[in-house]
Amino acid sequence: MKRVGIIVFTAVTGLLLIVPPPNASAGVVETVREDLRPISGTVVMQQEGEYLVDLDARHGLRVGDLLSVVTKGPEVIHPRTKEVLGRLDEAKAVLQVTQIKSGFSLARPLSGAATIADGDLVRRFALLTAAFQGPAPQSKALYDELREALPELEWQGLFSVGERSGSSLKTDLLFTLENKELRLLDREGHPLRAWAYAAPQPAPPESVVPVPAPVPEPVGKDSSPVLWTAGGADFGPFTSLGELPSRVLMSAFTRDQDRYLLATVDDKYVRVFAVAGGLQQLAVTEMRGETVSPLAVAWWRPEKTGALYLVVTAGEKIYRSSGMTVETQLSGAIYEFAGNSLRLVATDLRYFLGTFDRDGDGLPESLLGQEFNLDNEFGKTFVLQMEKGKVRASKPDLTLPMEFALPGSIVGDLTGDGKLETAFVRNGVLWIYAGKKRIYKSSKEMGGSISTLTYDMNPGAQNTMFAVLSLEVPPFRHDIDGDGVAELLVVGAETSALKVPGIGPGIKKSWVAVVKFRGGKFQKGRLPGELEDPIQGIWSDGKQVYLVVSKTTSSLTKKGSSSLLTLPFRQPAK
Repeated sequence: MKRVGIIVFTAVTGLLLIVPPPNASAGVVETVREDLRPISGTVVMQQEGEYLVDLDARHGLRVGDLLSVVTKGPEVIHPRTKEVLGRLDEAKAVLQVTQIKSGFSLARPLSGAATIADGDLVRRFALLTAAFQGPAPQSKALYDELREALPELEWQGLFSVGERSGSSLKTDLLFTLENKELRLLDREGHPLRAWAYAAPQPAPPESVVPVPAPVPEPVGKDSSPVLWTAGGADFGPFTSLGELPSRVLMSAFTRDQDRYLLATVDDKYVRVFAVAGGLQQLAVTEMRGETVSPLAVAWWRPEKTGALYLVVTAGEKIYRSSGMTVETQLSGAIYEFAGNSLRLVATDLRYFLGTFDRDGDGLPESLLGQEFNLDNEFGKTFVLQMEKGKVRASKPDLTLPMEFALPGSIVGDLTGDGKLETAFVRNGVLWIYAGKKRIYKSSKEMGGSISTLTYDMNPGAQNTMFAVLSLEVPPFRHDIDGDGVAELLVVGAETSALKVPGIGPGIKKSWVAVVKFRGGKFQKGRLPGELEDPIQGIWSDGKQVYLVVSKTTSSLTKKGSSSLLTLPFRQPAK
């Protein structure tokens, strides 16, 4: 099989780009363009009928993606200027990705297997035949935009739903539009991608604003969640950026100059990853002490241009000589992250630890510690500072309510009045306070973390009585609809009443809840999509929401797996 590809253009001087006016489908088309962008790699070797290629999740590769095996064609040279305009490449075979490993992937041949050799160039979603099938009235404009956005595909035409010629073509790729969803299928009809699509509607008058969701009272039980549609904050489907080692209990994100960093903790290890279209592990360290287990993690940068630290909350079991547990205590640690390595700078911190971005610059500069006690779990809170390698505690310089729980909390301006409010998740409820005054209480469907601290409520007593305390994922504050007032992104979940020690509550489903202050009241909604596993980390960079999702393989063990998902904006927030 040989296909002559379209010209691959290099830099051409004097090229004029005609930009069409914006339209309603521009958001989904831009998402498709980015999702299917061609990437190049190399055939490494053949193995048991499949081929290894040097691409993985870091390059955006996903299982099911199609790769053209490319033969370089002749150069196209301008007859007057002698400038090389591009090249006419040919596709001699097609591969489909079946497994993604670290550093390489496996792909099965769909055609042209006899022509493939080690060292051949492969190109994802390029030099492949493609067709579009959908309802005639609304498909033409979208088809034309996709053809322009994906010029390296060989488009075979637009066909109406049910038209036989569309299916008889047996193209490598088939785009279908049905029930407000744009789908991408391979030649065998297997789904590769799906994007939510809203048909263009006539523009409303400028005075018309979106109808708000039902608004809860500032205090008391709020309304049931509704799909978040305010201000153009429209999202596409979940996308996986890769798998994480073991079962992540908690994670935290930050910006470090021009890169995104992700920190995770499992039952024993602290890890740091770079997030750039995939995952690259930069550092890993094991918590000191055989009986010390990490529970939560947070980034901390005390000075804007100073060192970057990781703050880890951990639990420690104290045993009698008989081997029975007598006490549970906190044993946190602080690591300096520099040169892609972690250096321990403080240990044996007897607090729940958390960091806050109080000045709103995106860098958490404040470190707080909260005592753990057996009476009401969460005790006194202190501001922690490092001086000459030692951690010193002092009274907090902000007013906190008596019910405050540091795990699962955030401090920031949530009402747009320029003052700091405190929000935290405790016992399945999101609480928001202005000083010591409660201004919001959600219904009981927030949180649902698998990071838990199991302790004996009566240590030393003849009859032990165990309790399980959940360390919730901190909400994330971000203005996703661009109106100048930040929303609060909060993990929501439907949980079972039973909490298994070391496992946490059973999660039936989870989602991202959105809480926003508007018109003097808080409004609750949720982003599209639900997950079957708990969310153990949440963050946004303004273009997409990042989620760390963990699966427990057995309720009797602590083993499992985790992945990093994104929920991208279908169109940029304004």
